[in-house]
Amino acid sequence: MTDVNENPLSVSDAIQTERWGDWISVGVGTAIAILLLAQRKLSGDVYWDLAAGRWMWQHHAVLMVNQLSWNHDHIRWINIEWLWGIIVYGASQEGAIGLVMLSAIGAFFYFWGIKALSREFALNSPATFAVIVYGVWASAPFWDFRPQTWAYAAAVWSFWLIRRIDRAVLPKRRYLLYVALMALLAIWAQFHGSWILLPAWEFVEVVVGKRRLEWLILLPVTFWIASWGPFGWAGVRHALFLAGSSRIANAIGEWSSPSFHNIYQATVMLIYLFGGALALKRPGIRVKNWIYWMGFGIAGLYAVRFYPYLPLGLIWAFNGLQWPGKIGWRVRTAGVLIGVFAIGWAFGADPLYGNLIDGPFVSRQLEPVAAVQYMKAHRLVRRVFNMYSWGGYLTYVGIPDWIDGRADFWLQVSRDFQAYLAARTGSASPVALIDRSRADVALVRRGTSFYWSLHQSSWRLVYQDHVAAVFVRPSNTSY
Repeated sequence: MTDVNENPLSVSDAIQTERWGDWISVGVGTAIAILLLAQRKLSGDVYWDLAAGRWMWQHHAVLMVNQLSWNHDHIRWINIEWLWGIIVYGASQEGAIGLVMLSAIGAFFYFWGIKALSREFALNSPATFAVIVYGVWASAPFWDFRPQTWAYAAAVWSFWLIRRIDRAVLPKRRYLLYVALMALLAIWAQFHGSWILLPAWEFVEVVVGKRRLEWLILLPVTFWIASWGPFGWAGVRHALFLAGSSRIANAIGEWSSPSFHNIYQATVMLIYLFGGALALKRPGIRVKNWIYWMGFGIAGLYAVRFYPYLPLGLIWAFNGLQWPGKIGWRVRTAGVLIGVFAIGWAFGADPLYGNLIDGPFVSRQLEPVAAVQYMKAHRLVRRVFNMYSWGGYLTYVGIPDWIDGRADFWLQVSRDFQAYLAARTGSASPVALIDRSRADVALVRRGTSFYWSLHQSSWRLVYQDHVAAVFVRPSNTSY
């Protein structure tokens, strides 16, 4: 007979070991996100965030009108990501490594939030490990330098607070959690429009929750607090417009539904659907579990950018799940080694140095780096017509653009964006659009309909490389 006081770990030691295993999972997820961020190239949307943030740093004020474009300049711009512009520009003062670390903070809080939420739903360590691994898989394509990286973390922690409120018995503690939730919202609403998920979750609590009256009262308070920013209620309306605008979704393809010809996307969604459906068959599963699981699944089927939210729906489906076995030392050791390798590779092999204009962190396949250098050297920087995806880069290097990645702004202030899409798809003449734009210079991508249309017109080609071409208007006699 074995003496219980001899070698076995105490219950507290076993719990502590499980917690260390969970934290290792969080660390590995963050390390993988850092590795992915270190390999990410800057995009046009990041550049106009940086340009707007630079203006606000220099003027010590919120940018309320369009200062980035010569086309429709000084028109009111409702920028619901204004706070992110300030933050990301501040981080950019440390170069690429500053941007990586900024987004890594969001990744850490995202995976930490998944761990905390899994514990709130009484998942044991193996089940928590599975959800975090799934979270790494689902979120991998979306780690970049846009505010979504922090918005994913804000969503997870707001859900954690909702769960805590649902479980809190003492009114005083519950009201403190309400205050914490509204404080998180007050910040979240100033850097990304995804805060509108919170009223949707509150509405579910009104319909099927325990404290329906409290959540019903909180709904208008949520919108009121979201209006505290510099744009007031206009910012709230703008966030709702972005959420419901199918025109923007169709135009930029950002919210397109997953393609099941893509093995990666198909795997993420099929794991979610089959894993959740099997888990929800267990006894004791409530209607609310089904509602949240189905809601996140529908969101993921509608838009691939909702994939990082899928672990939240899976946690609802796994509620109380106790997977057999435990996370052994071999798995924990392998996790540590993977994390160390990811961090070492990110900082040792990837180009986290140089400037953000023509350094190695800038893709010369995506951005017209050499063409812009030519334009600046020859003073071809006034009234430039540009491709949609290049507008952000132009504004960051100090050249006002004709159009850029702010699709929501352009759809509301002019028809230029729709005219651009028509020209890009061939249903309208590109050169006619450029002529109407009053531009003196056209910066277009090689091989596009814009390039060939200009090539066959009277516009003069003055520069081209493997990425971009620069044309000048025939009446431009200064060149």
